Amino acid sequence: MQLADLLNLEEMKVLFEQWETISNIKVALVDAEEGFIIGEGELTEYRESIVADKESLGEICAIASEDEELDGDVALKTVGALAQVVNKIVETQLKRKKDEETDISIHDKVQQTLEYIRKMNDITKNLDKLEKNQKILSLNASIEAARAGEAGKGFAIVATNVASLASDFGTQNHEIKDAVQQLNVLMESFEKA
Repeated sequence: MQLADLLNLEEMKVLFEQWETISNIKVALVDAEEGFIIGEGELTEYRESIVADKESLGEICAIASEDEELDGDVALKTVGALAQVVNKIVETQLKRKKDEETDISIHDKVQQTLEYIRKMNDITKNLDKLEKNQKILSLNASIEAARAGEAGKGFAIVATNVASLASDFGTQNHEIKDAVQQLNVLMESFEKA
């Protein structure tokens, strides 16, 4: 990442111009490749150099305006103060970019989670159909067992067990649907936040 990507260059130019007017020290903002972002001339003309941020994205350099002698101590303090201002701006922008990336990542994960919830809802709908079919099968088996009379007693036991399984299956499926619905509500509220 470059300084030019982080800073509002128009605002920074105004800041640097005002700084030069007040301090009578010409300042430049140079990127990591030693190209001028703000300022002009030859980099070798600038006698003081202050690193503008901890990640070495660039630096602020100083030169005396108009053939004046540059007092190194004053320049160091003056440009150091400007560097602190720029550092704060850079740190704020870096944090803002990181926060934006985090927000995008969280949004993407919420969207993925909502998609999984939709898939789970579809699965529970299919399970509802299976439960219904299993109950119909159990009912049909009970009817056929009753028609068979004494010979259908074993079949009636199987039909009763199938009905019991359908009921248990339905209970579990309804619990899953309730949990999915609660998760869906939670994720939608999280997405709105």
